[in-house]
Amino acid sequence: MKEISKVVIAKIVCLVVLFIATVVGCHAHFNNIFKDWWDVKGVPEACKAVKACPSNAMAMERTFVAFTIIFVILSVISIVASFVIDAGKLRLPDAGYHAVAGLLLFISGILLIAAASQIDDATTPSTSPGQTIRLLREYTKYSNKLAGGSLAIIDALLYFATSGLIFKS
Repeated sequence: MKEISKVVIAKIVCLVVLFIATVVGCHAHFNNIFKDWWDVKGVPEACKAVKACPSNAMAMERTFVAFTIIFVILSVISIVASFVIDAGKLRLPDAGYHAVAGLLLFISGILLIAAASQIDDATTPSTSPGQTIRLLREYTKYSNKLAGGSLAIIDALLYFATSGLIFKS
């Protein structure tokens, strides 16, 4: 049986962190009151007529969801390919994939955090009592979105490091 290299271990660490970021971020996107409200017919159009509407937030969240799910699948393929294909043939495409994945995960994490901030600004009046703010943030999954976005940014750094490790091997 082939010995597991540092590169494969780094890929597995990237995948585990990405999986956690994906679960946390997808849960925050799909199970919050703002998305439920946004999915009601006519609401997006009515909201966009208001200046304070966080209309870009849904697109930002969907971008995060799409990229993280795609990279989970591609990362599993990359790990399997590490065992099947000769490392020399796979080195440049694999290093390139991890660099691009790192860049797009970094952007996705920032987008999810920005979406959480926009939704929070639009739905949480600054004059509300502390308990009301906590409750509204719980309903919009504010903390979960911040956690998912932050994990994606951390994972992006891991992907960059893994890309360098692959390139040097």
